[in-house]
Amino acid sequence: MTVHHGLRAAAGNTGSSGGAVYGNPKLNYDWNYQSNYYWTGGSWQIFTHSGTPVTGNGSTGWTNEGVISPSPNVLGHGTSWITVNADLSSHSGKWAMFMYAFNQPSYWQADILFDNIEYEDDGGTLSIPGSANTVAAWQDYWVGYYGAANNLISSVTWPLDSANQSMRYSLSTLTTYGKWNLRNSNTPSSSTGNVGTSNGYFVYYESSLNANSYSGGFYNGTNQNSRRILLSKHAYYIGDYSQTPILYTP
Repeated sequence: MTVHHGLRAAAGNTGSSGGAVYGNPKLNYDWNYQSNYYWTGGSWQIFTHSGTPVTGNGSTGWTNEGVISPSPNVLGHGTSWITVNADLSSHSGKWAMFMYAFNQPSYWQADILFDNIEYEDDGGTLSIPGSANTVAAWQDYWVGYYGAANNLISSVTWPLDSANQSMRYSLSTLTTYGKWNLRNSNTPSSSTGNVGTSNGYFVYYESSLNANSYSGGFYNGTNQNSRRILLSKHAYYIGDYSQTPILYTP
């Protein structure tokens, strides 16, 4: 994907924030899943706000609008990255945050990888972090969540509930099982993230069996507490890339 920082276009409709709304908004990303054995599901989802989000307000005003881009059930698709362009046009004119929800499988060869994440519309592109894949950039834009414990996943907005902040953690270059980690070469487990040396860091989920020690355990078809969350740290105005993203901490 090509990242065009600062590109402007003719203004379109006017959104609720007063900014020009450009057409064809989408979330772009590359992903990789090499396991030949097990897939319990995962999807990119979107939270939208009823107005303009104010950091510190928890889940107030937020709605989980559901799946914007499910990861296709493609087992063992090899070392090539797959590029996805998820359509966001139905959410134009709203502030939004992005989340990937991965169901922890009961299998150790189930690492899923993401890279080159960006927001794009006809006006331009925002890197989140796009091709600026440094450790610092990933830490600036994304945060991880363990699976919910003690049935805290009682609502679809639980990552934005202030009470659940104990499950939030910063991304790092460690290889901790049960967490989202950063890597710039093959992932530790064989036959998983064999992507060679990348152009910078990507984020991946370490799916070792020992991840069962984390709250929620494995996904069994109904256990929502097995969800492992990757959440954007900013809210983005869908339909106008030039709006300054809002750093949002529940």
